[in-house]
Amino acid sequence: MVLAQRLGRRLCPKCKKPYDAPKDVRHVMERYSLEVETFYRPVGCKKFRNTGYSGRIAMHELLVIDDHMREIIATNPTLGVLREAARQSGMITLRYDGLRKVKEGITTVEEVLRSSNEGWAPPKKDEGAKGKGGEAETNS
Repeated sequence: MVLAQRLGRRLCPKCKKPYDAPKDVRHVMERYSLEVETFYRPVGCKKFRNTGYSGRIAMHELLVIDDHMREIIATNPTLGVLREAARQSGMITLRYDGLRKVKEGITTVEEVLRSSNEGWAPPKKDEGAKGKGGEAETNS
């Protein structure tokens, strides 16, 4: 098994305030096929030093390495192949788990996006320097 966990800030249940989320926030939820009746935002109260948050909430991701996954790993697959196999085996990503917590009114979309990355592998250090063709861009 491979377990990943990230902590995000939990909305204060006493002072969180419903609001009409902007299109980009709604788009994130729609992309993951999650419908949210009410979006909340932090307000702040004296109890938690006017931050709007009370503690942390864990977002989890669990990948079970079964025989099928071992076979795939043994073939030295690409990251895309591994991700697809993980999804087919029922793995829930950190981001999806966090967005389910948004749906429950526990945290915000912005907090989930801040605390998680897309998928379950860290980005390569030099990924930002590559052009569309995969080659490093140079200024000449």
